[in-house]
Amino acid sequence: MKQGGSISRQTLWLDTWAKILRHLVPMLRQIESDRAELASDMRAGRGKSAEVANLSASSQWWHYYEMSEVIHIALAMFRIGLVPEIARAAISGLLRRDLLGPLLEETSTTEIDPRDPKRALGSTWSLGNSLRAWVICGESLNRLVKRADNDDDALKLSVRLDPTTLFCKPVRQRIARAVAAYDAPFLSSLGEALQNPKRIQSEQYPELNASLLLLLRAQQLPYLNESRAEQLFLIRLADLRLYSGDRRSLIRYIQRFRDEAATKTP
Repeated sequence: MKQGGSISRQTLWLDTWAKILRHLVPMLRQIESDRAELASDMRAGRGKSAEVANLSASSQWWHYYEMSEVIHIALAMFRIGLVPEIARAAISGLLRRDLLGPLLEETSTTEIDPRDPKRALGSTWSLGNSLRAWVICGESLNRLVKRADNDDDALKLSVRLDPTTLFCKPVRQRIARAVAAYDAPFLSSLGEALQNPKRIQSEQYPELNASLLLLLRAQQLPYLNESRAEQLFLIRLADLRLYSGDRRSLIRYIQRFRDEAATKTP
């Protein structure tokens, strides 16, 4: 009986995370591939510019960067309709229970359909940017923005990753101090950061890294044993091609991720 319960729990874990990642991984890919096109269309006033204008006017996605990573992930999942999976996972202990708080608050306070495309676009676009930041530099935009008031390197990196972080409170506070103090070197370096966006260049498996980050932040990475890793990434999500190696090399890759994450996260 105990063995059956264990198998059922593993199946539930795999079902939950396979569904979550099947929604979020394509989102990250699309954001990266469409980034230049969206910017060009917005400048030229054509194509997808209406979507971007709506996103800018109604969602103001940069405020998501001021949230904790866990809350940001939860809200993005909520927007794209993954509430049942989140609730089931939290009740079963497969996700941190504090993920449910913001979801309940959203449903009780908002006057707009929480799955309205504009709102969903804002939360998922910002989450994609934050995961992309982690792939590039090992830290999410949420954490970079949190440090921006007292860490100029974090501030300039966040601006290079997404210039809308200029609207975030910690960034605004630092810029205000620089203006008041006539801090020309800082303001000049900020201008350089704005002109040099940061891009994914050499990362071999960015979507796999982003998936592992989600598991890490949801405190589920310790439960990703060898069997679950193979089932999740090489079997259930095989069509997403998150990893091209075999089972043994995947396990080694995940272990390296664990080791690196231990040095990057408190």
